Amino acid sequence: MTVAQPAGATLVVTAPISVVPRQPCVRPAVSTRPLRHLRWTLAATLVVGVGALAPLATLRTLAGTDGATLTAPPGYLALAPWLALLDAVTLRGSRELVAIAITLVVLVALHTARGRRRAGCPCGIGWWARHALLGVGAIGTLATLLMIACIVPRPARRLVVHDEALVRLDAHAHTAGSWDARRGFDVATRRAWTAAAGFDVAYVTDHRSTRGAAEGLRTNPVRAGDGPVLLPGLELVWRGTHVNLLGLPPADSLVGVANALDSLGWFGLIARRDDAPLMLLTIPAKAPALAAGVPGVEAIELHDGSPKGLDARQRLDTLYTRLAREGGWTGLAGSDHHGWGDAAGAWSLVRVRGWRDMTPADLDVALRRAIRAGRVSTVERTLVSRTLGPVAVALTVPRVVAVTVRQLTPAERLAWIAWAACADVLGALATLRLAARWRHAWQRRAVRRVLRRRRAFGGTTPRGRPPALPGTARVA
Repeated sequence: MTVAQPAGATLVVTAPISVVPRQPCVRPAVSTRPLRHLRWTLAATLVVGVGALAPLATLRTLAGTDGATLTAPPGYLALAPWLALLDAVTLRGSRELVAIAITLVVLVALHTARGRRRAGCPCGIGWWARHALLGVGAIGTLATLLMIACIVPRPARRLVVHDEALVRLDAHAHTAGSWDARRGFDVATRRAWTAAAGFDVAYVTDHRSTRGAAEGLRTNPVRAGDGPVLLPGLELVWRGTHVNLLGLPPADSLVGVANALDSLGWFGLIARRDDAPLMLLTIPAKAPALAAGVPGVEAIELHDGSPKGLDARQRLDTLYTRLAREGGWTGLAGSDHHGWGDAAGAWSLVRVRGWRDMTPADLDVALRRAIRAGRVSTVERTLVSRTLGPVAVALTVPRVVAVTVRQLTPAERLAWIAWAACADVLGALATLRLAARWRHAWQRRAVRRVLRRRRAFGGTTPRGRPPALPGTARVA
């Protein structure tokens, strides 16, 4: 081959390079199908659309019929999917939480086994160990959600009633005066949570202490309609089961409590006046079959917001309803809120005319009279199941999802779709960035491969210069 050589230049003639076949480099393909980038939006639209076709009432009336609705503040609507998830975890009983944890572990195991089978690799000890950690991670995720739901403040749904004569009552509330309450959950925080959850009145029933009730009385508004009212009460063990004494005057010690009860003639039950403390049988009771024999009981909790209370509410729903009917007790609802979590599950609606113009002390007496007269209706947020049979426990996760999407309001459905669209946009941007980074890396690898082949055939390529092509001259 003859090549014209410029003056003062060195002629480099490269030999023909035999091309060695190699395996093609597999690129991570970037999908050009537009629907693939809208998968979360389409899935959310499908799910909330199916839920809209079969809506479910967000409240269930336990006794009586009174108009009441749940409303969500703007902060709740802005974070609707995430707050609905936290509410679903908060309003579950302990058995349902265990069922959810087991379901997560099973789903992780099925997913990883499917991936291993598709790869065609045997499942060794190391593989099982790695994916056992994934199962532990799933349980840790559920525990993290529970921790967030219990500790992190968040907007919550509140009950709204349209009848001015109805008092939204929480018959079972706690402050930091209880040994198992959240530290720092003082009376001011208790009052703020009561208003945010949609209660007008709450009976502070701390364990063996009336300090919180006394402080709540001192800081009450002058008129009951001017703000949330905290009334005195006490939770103690009576004849082997837990009871709440509603309207018990605060005392400095348990001796003072006993003296107050004795002065009212309550221990001997020699007289039952309208202004006497009202005994509320709480759930879960130790021995429900013997609860009907507890003297002095005038009301029973048909809903308790604690995990054990939710389990008892679902497992013994028929029993407690029968006890209330046979014993002539009035059914009430209590949040049993100790400062953990922000979601309320049930409300007692007591009919007291003109209560907004009463003083807190007069409202206390009027509430106990209305409860004894049975002028109470109790509403609760619709739970997953009223019974906890084996099949219901096994299907906890799909039932929770179905109930959640069926209870969404139109505004919440739009919020779900908006969050899904944001996830699709972020996913598309991440995919494009990953594809760009891969293209740059692939180009760098291609250049390095050409340079290695040049050096393998004895060619010289100065650093920073492009390699010479076969059959060309290069100036030294």
